[in-house]
Amino acid sequence: MLEGSAALPIQASSLAAAVTQLEQELPGLVGRHGGSSAVVMRHRVRLGAALAASGRPEEGYPLLEQGLEAATACFASNMPRLHRVRKEAADGTSPDAQQLVATLGALQRTIWEARFFRCLCFVSLHGPAIEETWHANQDTYLAVRHEMAAALPELARWSSPADPMVQCALHELSRLVAQCEARGLQQLPADLQAEHAWLLGAAAVDSNATRLIGGAVPQLPQYKQDIVQRLWQYQPFLSQRSLRRGLYSLGDPARMRRFVHKLLSGDQISVSTLGGSVTAGQGAMHGGPYVARWFNWLNEISPRQQPSEHTLKNPAFGGSTSGIFTVCVNDMVQEDADLVIVEFSLNDGGSTGQFKENKLRLSMERLFRKLLALPNKPAVVVLSHYGWLVCRQPGSILSSYACSAENDFNVMGQYYGLPSLSIRAAAYHLMAQNVSGYQAYMPFRDHEQAVGVKINESDLYYFDEVHPQDRTGHWALADLLVTLTQETAVGLAARPLEVEDEEVAHEPLPEPMTPGNYERRASACLLQRAFEKVVVNQQGFEWKNERPAAQLANEKKNERPAAQLANEKWGWIGTVPGSWAELEVDTTTGVKGDLAAEQDEVVLTHLISYEHMGKAKVECVSGCQCNETVFDGHVNDKVSLTALHRFPASQSPNCRIRVTVLNETSSPDGEHKVKLVGVMVIEASSNLNGLLGIQLDLFANKGMGELKPPEQPQPEQPQPEQPQEQPQPEQQQPPEQQQEQPQPEQQQPPEQQQEQPQPEQPQPEQPQEQPQPEQQQPEQQVQPQQPAEQPQQRRRGRR
Repeated sequence: MLEGSAALPIQASSLAAAVTQLEQELPGLVGRHGGSSAVVMRHRVRLGAALAASGRPEEGYPLLEQGLEAATACFASNMPRLHRVRKEAADGTSPDAQQLVATLGALQRTIWEARFFRCLCFVSLHGPAIEETWHANQDTYLAVRHEMAAALPELARWSSPADPMVQCALHELSRLVAQCEARGLQQLPADLQAEHAWLLGAAAVDSNATRLIGGAVPQLPQYKQDIVQRLWQYQPFLSQRSLRRGLYSLGDPARMRRFVHKLLSGDQISVSTLGGSVTAGQGAMHGGPYVARWFNWLNEISPRQQPSEHTLKNPAFGGSTSGIFTVCVNDMVQEDADLVIVEFSLNDGGSTGQFKENKLRLSMERLFRKLLALPNKPAVVVLSHYGWLVCRQPGSILSSYACSAENDFNVMGQYYGLPSLSIRAAAYHLMAQNVSGYQAYMPFRDHEQAVGVKINESDLYYFDEVHPQDRTGHWALADLLVTLTQETAVGLAARPLEVEDEEVAHEPLPEPMTPGNYERRASACLLQRAFEKVVVNQQGFEWKNERPAAQLANEKKNERPAAQLANEKWGWIGTVPGSWAELEVDTTTGVKGDLAAEQDEVVLTHLISYEHMGKAKVECVSGCQCNETVFDGHVNDKVSLTALHRFPASQSPNCRIRVTVLNETSSPDGEHKVKLVGVMVIEASSNLNGLLGIQLDLFANKGMGELKPPEQPQPEQPQPEQPQEQPQPEQQQPPEQQQEQPQPEQQQPPEQQQEQPQPEQPQPEQPQEQPQPEQQQPEQQVQPQQPAEQPQQRRRGRR
C-alpha cells in the first residue's frame, strides 16, 4: 500500500471528472465494440466503481455487478480454447488467436478490478455500520478485507498509483482497517493480527506483485523477472494459517529446488500425477480439478516455449491403490519427469503403523523407491486428501483424525525426505467448526435433500462422501501445491541452486525402510483402453464399455471429459459358458544375474461383483507354460471391484493365455459373466519370492461416493464352489465380524479393522476357487471382503 495512504487526500473533483468522462465515453464504446466486448465490460466496471466512490453507490453497484458477471461468463466460455490459442499465438501464425489472447487478458483484468471495486462499494455502503458494530460484524469485515487484499496485487499490475480510483480504494480500505483496529483488533487471534499488519504495511502498489503468503516479494534476480512476478500472483482458497499448517513437511528440498529452478528459468518441465479418483478429477463438476488448476498455474507463470512444451501425465483412475502403480510405474510416469505427485491417502486404507505386515505399505514404499530412481531424479511430493465423511465415527458428527493412511505415509516420507502436503492438517479444525467453505457434514450431491434450509455450493467442501468439489476442495489441494512451489522459490532467493543440490538428488537410495522391500520393475502393464489389443482371438467375448460417455454425462454433469474417461469401464466380456478369449503377452525379463528366474508372474485383472458373475478357467495354450487355474468373479459384498488373478508362467515373447467361461457359477442369480480388464507381467525375483512378494491389491470401479480403501481377500475360500452364495462361509472371524462384513483375514482389533481394511492381506493366499493356492492368493488379495465394514461406517455416519 502507498506510504501514508491512510491520510491520502481524495479529490472529489477528480472523481466527479472521472464519472463524467466515463459516462460520456460509454455510448461510443458500445457503438464501436458492441455491448458484450471486453472494453465495454471494463468501462462499466470502472464507471460503477467511480459512481460508488463519489457517493452514489446505489447507482454504481448494479453497473459494477453487471460488468463482473459478464466478464466472468465470457472468460469462462473462452477458457477451453486457451491452450490451442496460445500455441497458435506463439507461432505468430494467427492474428485472430493473438487477439483472443489479448481479449482474455483484458477480461481477467476486468474481473480483478471488479472484485476489488465491488468491495469498495460495499465499504462505501456499509463501512460505518461495520465500524460501529465491529464485534457483531467481524466475519463480514474480514471477508471484505480478504477479498480486497487478494485482488490488490492484480489491480496493481494494470493500474497506476496515480489513478484516482486506486487512490480512493486504498484510502477507503486503510480507513476501514484503522477504524476496526481501534475498536477491538487486539481481540483477534494472533494470525489475523499478523495479516492485518501485513495489509497495513504491504508493498507499494506499482508493477511489482505482492506475495499473498505474507511479507515482501523475494528477490530472484537470477531468473526471468516476468516469471518471478507472476509466481506470486495467485489467490488461494485456503487462509494463510491453513496454508502454513498444510505444508506438513518440506522434506529434503534438493529435488524440489531443481524443479522450481527449472520452472523459473523458463525451461520445459514434465509433471506426473498418480492417485485415485480425486486425482482423476472426480467431484470437479465445474471443470476445475486440482491437477488442472495447478498445472494451468504453472503454464500461466512460465509459459511453454516452442518447440518445447510443459507436459503433464495423469493416469489416475477411480479406486486405484498404490499397488497397481507400483507395478505399472514405468508405463504411467514419463521417464524425464521433473516432479511426481502421489495421492493415495484414502484408497490405501487406514493408519496402521505396520509397515511389514500391511502389503499396501510395502507397495507404497516400493512406489516411492521406483519414482526416486527414475533417470531424471524427480521431486516426489506426497499429497494427502482427507475424507471427513469416510472417517466419521459411528454415532458422532466428528471424524477420526487418524483414520487415513496419511500417518504411515508421513513416516515413509520422512525416511525418504519427501515433501508432504496435508488437507487434514490444513482444514480439519475448520471442518469440525463447520466454517463456510469447509462444511463437511453434507456432500453437495445430497444438498437438494436438505429440508427447510438453503445450502450454498460455496459452503460445502465435498461433492460426495469421498471427493472434494472443485470450487472448494479441489482448489484447496491446488493451493498446497502452489504454496510448496512458492516456498521453494523463497528458499532459492535465500540460497541459489548449488552443485550440492544436484549431488543430493543423485545420491543412491538408502536401504528400504522395511528390510528387504526392494523395488521391482514391471515389464508389461496393459490396462483400460490399452488392454483391447492384447486379446488376439476370441469366441463369444465382446470389447465393451459398461459405463458409456452418455451415462457418465448424466451421472456427472459438467465434469471434465478427462475425469469421465478415467471412470469409464472398458473390458472384454463373455457371458455364455464355453466362450473364450486368448491373450498374447511378452513374459520375457530383462533381469540378469541372481535376480533372474525361469518364470515371471502374470496378473489378470478382472471384475468381481455380487451379481451376474461366473467362473473362468485360465490356461497357457502356446508359447509358454503355466498351470491351469480358475478364478471366481462372484463376491458376497455388494460391491463391484477389479480383482487380480496371479499365476507364474514361463518366459516367452509370445505367451498365449486362454480364458474360458465355465458352466459352474457361484452367483445366486445363476449367471456366468466374466469381464477381463487388464493384464500385467511382473518380473520374478527369486530372493523376494515368498518373503514380501508384491502387493497388487484391488482397485475399485465403483461410482462416486463409493470408493473405499483396498480390501482384504476372503482367505478361507479354498474351494471355488464354497464361496458361491454363502456370504461369509470361509471367514474364521468372530460371528460379529462376519455379520458386519466378510473381512475374514482381519486379526487386528476391531477399530483397526474398521479403519484399515488391508493389514491382514497376507491371508489371501488361499484362493477362492483356484486349485493352486499361491496363484489364487493374488486374487484373494483383491477380493473385497473388508470393504463392507467401511461402507457401513459411512452409512451410520450419514444417518
